Amino acid sequence: MTEIFKKINNPIVLDPETKMVSKLNESQFKIAQSNVFDLDWHELEPVLNAGQWARGSLSASTKNDELSITDAFAPEYQEKAKEMFAGFKEARRTGSLKAAVITSADYALLQDTVVIAENVEVIRVGVLSQQFEEIATRTLSGKWRDYAHDLKWFRNIPEGKSPEPSFGKVSETPFTVLKNGGAVAITDRARDVITGANIFQRLVGQLQDVRLQDENLMVSEEIESNVSNTEAGVDFGARSGTPPASTQNPLPLINEINNDFGGTQRPDIRWDLFISRGFIYNEYISNDIVRNLYTSPLPQQTPQDLNVSSGIPGFPSYVTWVRDDTITNTTDAWALNRSAIKKFRGPTVQYTVTDPEAEFTKYTTKTHLSVETVKPELVYLVTDVAA
Repeated sequence: MTEIFKKINNPIVLDPETKMVSKLNESQFKIAQSNVFDLDWHELEPVLNAGQWARGSLSASTKNDELSITDAFAPEYQEKAKEMFAGFKEARRTGSLKAAVITSADYALLQDTVVIAENVEVIRVGVLSQQFEEIATRTLSGKWRDYAHDLKWFRNIPEGKSPEPSFGKVSETPFTVLKNGGAVAITDRARDVITGANIFQRLVGQLQDVRLQDENLMVSEEIESNVSNTEAGVDFGARSGTPPASTQNPLPLINEINNDFGGTQRPDIRWDLFISRGFIYNEYISNDIVRNLYTSPLPQQTPQDLNVSSGIPGFPSYVTWVRDDTITNTTDAWALNRSAIKKFRGPTVQYTVTDPEAEFTKYTTKTHLSVETVKPELVYLVTDVAA
């Protein structure tokens, strides 16, 4: 019986290719619920260009003034967006919770649209996910093609002979984007009891962070699945003697990794990422040989998780050492080219369900993402760099 009372509020979808957030009518929402890939993207009603919004949000001149980037909204929504952000600005200035809640209710579609735009395009939780290219797809599955660079130049060709063609190797990696999602809900009773804060909007924001954390974990798991190509490492933190001193020189290992990638300067196949847990980086920069014990002080230690560093002593200048403690392996690291792993991004759907009979409000977001290794030959597991 309660089904007749339920209402779907503000169903919207983000097109991964155009980065356009669009409103869904009733029939389009039913299609999106069944299989979002069946939507006719050309028939949707655009609300906000998430890519344009993201670029404006990141600009130093506009990031603190939403009014200056309302042109990212579709023309028919721009005036309403200006009213909404003006209302938010006034509510923050006066500290009026009532004004903020009223504004939120009056402009719910636009506010929900901005939530999708900010969390798909701007907010980042973890650093591994940021290192790899994201491929937009409107299809549930496909194949990623990689063309081998196997051109050859021949010397001393006999008269009357023509050089043999040397290009033609192509590898394909199939992918299927996975549907992932989450939801939060609040009862009318809880909303009445909890005063002084919009707890539901806070939960919606936290759900986006949880999603991005999980996507970062998906990347971490894909990195750790690469164990076919290996290079024997050295324990950066190993010490012995009195007083204790470092016993391992990382230089031979660095040269070996360079050789594994052919020592090439070509950006598409050279070694440009080194990934590990954070403490391994700290052990490396504290190694007496790396820091030249007799002339340099102990280097500044860094937090062990969610950090990126470049310009590592002894490493090639174009290598970035990424530290993220979503990596579970505590003894090994990975050397790779960032083109080896791709993220395949499908549509994102968001909507809110209100049920006056059951007295609750539920927010749901669903997204499609798959992380795949497309060039396994460009990923090396470097073993035993920590004890």
